[in-house]
Amino acid sequence: ILNKKELAQRFCVTERSIQRDIESLRCFFTEQGLHQDILYDKKVHGYRLECETSGMLSNSEILAVCKILLESRSMKKEEMMPILDKLLNCCVPEENRKAVTKLIANERYHYIPPRHEKKVLSGLWEIGQAIEQHRVMEIQYEKIGGQIVNRTIEPVGLMFSEYYFY
Repeated sequence: ILNKKELAQRFCVTERSIQRDIESLRCFFTEQGLHQDILYDKKVHGYRLECETSGMLSNSEILAVCKILLESRSMKKEEMMPILDKLLNCCVPEENRKAVTKLIANERYHYIPPRHEKKVLSGLWEIGQAIEQHRVMEIQYEKIGGQIVNRTIEPVGLMFSEYYFY
């Protein structure tokens, strides 16, 4: 909490100067598209920085997204867990993080990765770029019987179904 009078004394300026600085900061936040503002809190007689949480996911939304990701079993544990951590840190207000983390703790602990045990994130990006740029790709995959197949493809879309990306 910042008190205008205390700030003026600390920096040897007038309270009016502090008020102009606060207004400048508010304008800066708006111009930069930052979702925060400096608000006056009457209860504590001072200013505080408040971050807008409308861009945040609700508890229900983040829980659903985390559960869907975990149940997809689409990635190795080393790829999945950092994504979940980033989702929680970036999309959940700090006061809710602990509750959501607790609700997905069991699924995180018992996470079963896909059988192929291969990393998929870099390949997804590569395929996505090929789709966007209309590029032909050479791919290799293994059939259920163990036969290795080489294909030349021009990917037009990327989808996920039953543990695999297609």
